Amino acid sequence: MKLFIFCSLFFISLLSSAQKPSLVADINTSPIPYGSEPDDFISFNNQLYFTAKTPEYGRELWKYDKESGASLVKDIAPGSPGSEIDGLKVINNYLYFSADDNKHGNELWRTDGINPPCMVKDIAPGTTGSGPDYMTAYKDGIAFLAHYNNEEYLYYLNAKDSLKRLIDYPLSRSKYNHGIPQEDCNSLFVLGNRIYSDFNYTHSGDEFGFVNDTAKFPFFFELVEGTKGSRPNNITKYKDNIYFVANHLETGREIWRTKDSTHLGLFFQTNRSAESSNPHSFKVLKDTLWWLASDSLGNEYIHRYGNGTVITYFDEEGDWNPEVDFKDVLTSFNDAFVYTKQVESDNFLYNKDLSRYSFNEEKSISRSNPRKYKALCLYNREQNTQTLIKTKNNTPLEYNQSKSHFTIFNDQLVFCANDGHTGFEIWSSDGINPATQLCDINKASYSSNVRSMVSIGSTIYMVANDGKHGHEVWKYEVNGKAGMLKDIEPGRLSSNPGKLSVLNNKLYFQAQQKGNPQVYVNNKNGETQQLNNILKTVQFKWATITKVLNEQLLLTAESEDGRNGEWLYDGENEPIFLQNINNNTLGIYFNRDNFPYWTDDEKISDSKSISDLQKEFKSEHKTFFDAKAIEVNGTKLVLGYNPGYGFEPWIYTDNKLPELLNDYYPGPQSSKFTILKATDKLVYFSCYNKDGIYSWWAYDGINEPKHLISFDDQWDAPTQFLYFDNKLYFTATKDYGYNQLWSISDKTALKAITRNSDDRQAIRKINYVFRGINKLFLIASDNNYDNGLWECDGNSAPKKIQNAHYKFGENKDQFLGTDKYIFYTFNDKEIGNELWMYDGIHPPKALTDIQKGVKDSNPRLFHLLDNKLYFLANDGFNGEELWMVELE
Repeated sequence: MKLFIFCSLFFISLLSSAQKPSLVADINTSPIPYGSEPDDFISFNNQLYFTAKTPEYGRELWKYDKESGASLVKDIAPGSPGSEIDGLKVINNYLYFSADDNKHGNELWRTDGINPPCMVKDIAPGTTGSGPDYMTAYKDGIAFLAHYNNEEYLYYLNAKDSLKRLIDYPLSRSKYNHGIPQEDCNSLFVLGNRIYSDFNYTHSGDEFGFVNDTAKFPFFFELVEGTKGSRPNNITKYKDNIYFVANHLETGREIWRTKDSTHLGLFFQTNRSAESSNPHSFKVLKDTLWWLASDSLGNEYIHRYGNGTVITYFDEEGDWNPEVDFKDVLTSFNDAFVYTKQVESDNFLYNKDLSRYSFNEEKSISRSNPRKYKALCLYNREQNTQTLIKTKNNTPLEYNQSKSHFTIFNDQLVFCANDGHTGFEIWSSDGINPATQLCDINKASYSSNVRSMVSIGSTIYMVANDGKHGHEVWKYEVNGKAGMLKDIEPGRLSSNPGKLSVLNNKLYFQAQQKGNPQVYVNNKNGETQQLNNILKTVQFKWATITKVLNEQLLLTAESEDGRNGEWLYDGENEPIFLQNINNNTLGIYFNRDNFPYWTDDEKISDSKSISDLQKEFKSEHKTFFDAKAIEVNGTKLVLGYNPGYGFEPWIYTDNKLPELLNDYYPGPQSSKFTILKATDKLVYFSCYNKDGIYSWWAYDGINEPKHLISFDDQWDAPTQFLYFDNKLYFTATKDYGYNQLWSISDKTALKAITRNSDDRQAIRKINYVFRGINKLFLIASDNNYDNGLWECDGNSAPKKIQNAHYKFGENKDQFLGTDKYIFYTFNDKEIGNELWMYDGIHPPKALTDIQKGVKDSNPRLFHLLDNKLYFLANDGFNGEELWMVELE
């Protein structure tokens, strides 16, 4: 079980110094990490180089040897974003690759295995980068493709690091497959002083061709005349020739190969006609070229070429085992073929609470289904044997299916796999003994996945997962005590608690046990009980919380005596059943047994109680009302249903029966009446009319409702609205412009707070609006497309107070406004996504740098209690957990 841990981190308050942020709740200490997902394995200088991902560094370049283990080569892009390393290639005693250091964009890098990696050339100055790719050995240097000014060129870097374009003409390479990537096979193929590939130009279409360092344009082997092209693909270099599949009018789609410096030849034709055999899936295995092709009847067979002979395998016994799908073969190793095979394991289980697969040594406490997944298998064709690669626990490893997730290193098959304990990490196998894990790079633990948070007094309650009990309700007290309230669904399955509600200083919530939802209460003594255990006369088969209504819990539940509908519970007395609808009449509209008129217990007059009037009204008008009525200037406004009007607003007073306020959508259709904002003096509501136009209204309980605005064809519907300074503020688009801020009220006309303008500093688009410090704050971009934080008094144009060098939080739970401060998540590219604060006087300041440097901790779900701000953040080691910073 995770305990709440306190640690320190210094920050400066806007007004004065304050305490450091502290990790207060590391609930999930599950030992099962995510794994580093290693990729791009390559052998260099007797060491294994690869890319791997960790919370501290993101995806970067690592190396491994038996004596030293695994180590980071260099954190090229400091912090957690990673440098997007790709295309590792050993050429002329250097390891070349592309990487982005967050300053120059994706450019060409290399290392000699002794000195740290360095950028070779900044081909496209700026932060976009040239995106070098397909590095291959050429003459005394390397050739590769890279971009400049949005055009792709073929470059040559010689031994003296002099860079030039082989041809000044930009290349337009094919959109088709460039072959199966293997150790000697990528999209550029060198024979002599020529570089072969597929090219696409307007006059020739898609064709196979070559370039060299003397030609001004590529040379094309035009197999199909005109602009259609032969569409070459599956290009593969085998020994001293290049093989590929292409169209030809006489042969159909068959295999071709280079014949001499200026000619091609048809290599092999499965069908002796113009009907194509469609060869594909080329692989170089055991110094032999393999592929799949079809005969004239459409039957697909395996072919291989070696020692000048093509052999076809017809899936017969002793030839090729039909249980082994050739498409799944990855490589050859010793005397076997390595392929992926689907397996099923009773030990490799899916943990729904952790949302990932894990090896479960305690099967009795897991109710998950066995997992089907891909594992590596060795196929010996001569002996017709298949051997799964397993751990010492006899469990097949889950293989990470990617073309770069395996290599041969020190006579071992090295690959990326998941054993369920450590996530995807590096494993090796000799093909005989159980597989061995070479290293466990990413040891970061899971987050506790906090879902919601409320407080009572000095205690915070939250829904969290410790990795052992699934999602349950936890509490944290400011004295540092923490713990789970109750393991409602025993074991690792979740009870899925929700609707955390506070009533009479007690916590109520709903949760499931064996799939049955019930309401639970945590009393003042800290004991958690099912509500049924407290009640005396009413027992529920099932119950859920709808909301807190007038200091009572509104429940949806079914009692043991069959009363199914809504109930009111005040926390002291027995629940009151509210609804009573006849299933044969209005039940089809509500799918319930019961429905209330209104819930007031007071008398309307001395002679008749409200219940008497309800009976009279029901028989006469057949109208039914919501449980909640809003009172404004002595008049009660309530949503009612009548077969003749649909759902519409009704009003009544203490001595007058309900009457229809207005049939906004005439007839039995409903107007979708919705309360926007209610005070004791005024109610704002919205509805639709018969033409489908969305409108806003104001009602004071005395006069007729006042129409405020109709969102007709000139408008897009409001995306956000809030109540501030006795007005409704909303964001909406008008006349095909951008999202802007507007205000309106019962006493003020529609006003544009922001306007579409050509001014480069004007607001172009608003993403989010929230309140704090008696102001409005906007996350919006200007006409320079620069995002920023803006403040507004509600009348004047907003003023930008902070530029977004990178980005602000993207979710509502990453913003909080209070009377004194606003808190928000912001990334200024210096300290990553961290917690910031603004008091309306001093410049905004960062409160945290939890992951140090540009690494993101992504604070969210802010909760202010006793002058302490609690929030969720990820420090890169404990996953996302509960943190606290004390304010002054």
